[in-house]
Amino acid sequence: MRTTIILIFSLFLFNIGFAQSIPADSLKTNNDFPIKVKRLSPRVVLLTGRLWLTNVLVIASNKGMVMVGAPFSKNITHYYMEAAEKEFNRKDFIYLINSSAGLESIGGNSAFKNETIIGHIEITQDIIKGKEDTINKLNPLYQPNRIALCKDLIEHAEKNRDTMPKNSENFKLINSIIKNWQDLETEYSIDKEFLPPNLTFTDEMKLELGDITIQLINYGHAHFTSGTFIYIPQESILYTGSVMDKETLPFVSITKETPNTIVTDWISILNKFTNDNVDLKYIIVQNGLTKNMFDKEVLKEYDSYITSLWEQIRLLKKEKKTLEEIKSILKFETKFKEFNNLQNNLYINTPWEVNNIHEKNIESFWLLLEK
Repeated sequence: MRTTIILIFSLFLFNIGFAQSIPADSLKTNNDFPIKVKRLSPRVVLLTGRLWLTNVLVIASNKGMVMVGAPFSKNITHYYMEAAEKEFNRKDFIYLINSSAGLESIGGNSAFKNETIIGHIEITQDIIKGKEDTINKLNPLYQPNRIALCKDLIEHAEKNRDTMPKNSENFKLINSIIKNWQDLETEYSIDKEFLPPNLTFTDEMKLELGDITIQLINYGHAHFTSGTFIYIPQESILYTGSVMDKETLPFVSITKETPNTIVTDWISILNKFTNDNVDLKYIIVQNGLTKNMFDKEVLKEYDSYITSLWEQIRLLKKEKKTLEEIKSILKFETKFKEFNNLQNNLYINTPWEVNNIHEKNIESFWLLLEK
């Protein structure tokens, strides 16, 4: 979930371009909520919806269908499910996998009544905290904040719409998107709580589904403490959920529960997937603002950035450098400018701009070394 209206509005503007690019045969169930369908293999389909261009994987195994992600709400998740059912001509869902505690991953859990919902144990804790978090206005798991988020998006969309000719296609498209957010606001007013996973794991979990295996690997303490990689070795697919965030720098979310081994844990996980012996045909993010898939080179840059920053901060700290001195020495534009794939200009003037994330990473890595 994004933490600034500026960034949210930029996501909204990209939604317009997405809606224009959808062919007529991709519309599923509701013309106001189109789903773009991309078949990755005979067993796997990628579904991309309008709101924040959220990506859902559906795997059709011998033992049943598995959905990765339940975006925003029960109704919106139903649109994704129906798109998958039409694509595979079957309805035998057996598992839902939550890749994080984000609205894009758990918001529609209630669409799964009899199926097993799988997620990291921290998702349940985040839902509990969200219910109680009446102070933090940025916590979208607290119901009034979800409603406020929809209202803000509607207000900004209406202002943008009113600058356009009323008979233009963009005016009609924005009206349609406004209706999506209004419908979601109504749902959030009725459904006050999220349904947590009913099968949880801590570090790793493996699902054996006859013809296919799905591996769940907790990454954690990135965008969410529950951030999970979903790996399908037979299909050479890695779904990074909210961990990799659209070609921008990784960052650590430091809390009192963050283990001081988190960075080395990250490096260990990333090294596993950047290894030349691991074939990755598709690397898919949860929200595809500019594109929903990456190649392995981007993942290698991600790995290299974290490893390099961690090693340099450790060395400078041993030399008794202060935090401010380290920030000055390790400026992104001078020491890390080679990481071109991790610089997304859409985040300029927001907390998610490269320089801001980089400085926060230095602070976070410093705190971990202080533990």
